[in-house]
Amino acid sequence: MTILAIYLMLNLDLNIAWWLYILLFFVPDISLIGFSMNNTPGIMVYSVIHHKALAILIWITGIYLTLPYITLAGLILFGHTSFDRFLGLSLNLKATEKAS
Repeated sequence: MTILAIYLMLNLDLNIAWWLYILLFFVPDISLIGFSMNNTPGIMVYSVIHHKALAILIWITGIYLTLPYITLAGLILFGHTSFDRFLGLSLNLKATEKAS
């Protein structure tokens, strides 16, 4: 929950319309399309897209290159991933393979 609060505070520094945050917040879930192929590739795609290190890398790249939309993409990905973890939504490859 603290990470989600940090995400919201960092978003205040970007002068981008508030509705854009809401519109783009669920875009990372497009990675669920990977499940149309099979469970294993689906989990791998989802896990890579929902990795906090990727979000931080995108965010830092946006700051370094002074590109506000790249910075926004990193923050949205970070906030989305944190929100998923807060809700208990994460995929574990080993647990899913045992279930199938």
